[in-house]
Amino acid sequence: GTQADPYLIETPANLAYLATAVTKEESFEGKYFKQTANLDLGNCEWQPIGSVSKTRSYPFKGHYDGDNHVIHNLTITQDWGSVALFSGIEAGSLKNLGIVSGKIAVKKVSAASLCSSASKGAVIENCFNLIDISSEELSVSGITYGSASKESCVIRRCYNQGNLTGGSDVSGIVHGFRSITDCYNSGSLTIT
Repeated sequence: GTQADPYLIETPANLAYLATAVTKEESFEGKYFKQTANLDLGNCEWQPIGSVSKTRSYPFKGHYDGDNHVIHNLTITQDWGSVALFSGIEAGSLKNLGIVSGKIAVKKVSAASLCSSASKGAVIENCFNLIDISSEELSVSGITYGSASKESCVIRRCYNQGNLTGGSDVSGIVHGFRSITDCYNSGSLTIT
């Protein structure tokens, strides 16, 4: 789990184990992960990595490097506390990863593709999303919903091409971040 010798995410089961462990309050603070292959999640209902909501907050505090691989068939249709591949990242990082197929369609929660909430200096870089995302009642963002912390978080070299539909705020990249550089959105934005 070090930068020189990271934990390897080689299969969808490895990624699902990470999700289960963080949800059970293992933050992996300061630990490093590297994805070694493209992963197909098989359109099974995905439980986000970690939990960030008004009643629980167990974010991922490690560093996840997709190593320029992608996620296929990410599907989230249940209203978890916050919806994305990662529910929340705190003082950690997410980089070099793309979501290329699947769907996120929820009702009463905010949604994003890669990370729902970033805080305490989290960094998201070299990431992209191609899938459509919708929330019937709340906000939608292409990459991450945003940052609730006072510490500066960074998002750079990211893009969204998925179509985004939300009941309130809809943002191509992010809603409420302090530092955004070299990012773009080409997906449609619709507020219902």
